[in-house]
Amino acid sequence: MEPLHLPESELTPLVVFDPENSVLKVEGKMIPENIEDIIRPINRWVESYLTPTSKLHVLFRLYYYNISSSRQFYLFCKKLDGYYAQGAKISARWEYEEGDEESRSDAEEFLGKVSFPYEIVEVTQ
Repeated sequence: MEPLHLPESELTPLVVFDPENSVLKVEGKMIPENIEDIIRPINRWVESYLTPTSKLHVLFRLYYYNISSSRQFYLFCKKLDGYYAQGAKISARWEYEEGDEESRSDAEEFLGKVSFPYEIVEVTQ
């Protein structure tokens, strides 16, 4: 499998796939001028990687994101849920900064509608 590595910028998160552990990490801020520039390569990678026998753990460590990004996270979680329904072993962990109730609430909204296992965890920086 081809690795995925999208470097972090002022407006976009670090996105890295660790093939050894089957972990996709999305970490940082997500406030791009054009959301498709960051979402498109992630979606293409997911579509080429996931099969009914795949295993993938997604780690979200998002410190700030805008409305259009939050919509894309929701759609991304729904996409992963579709693969889970086909047999892929999907799980997720959403980490939010201590006291960031909005991020916790968003995580509950995005992940509360999926079937795959997930956890939402408050972390201190």
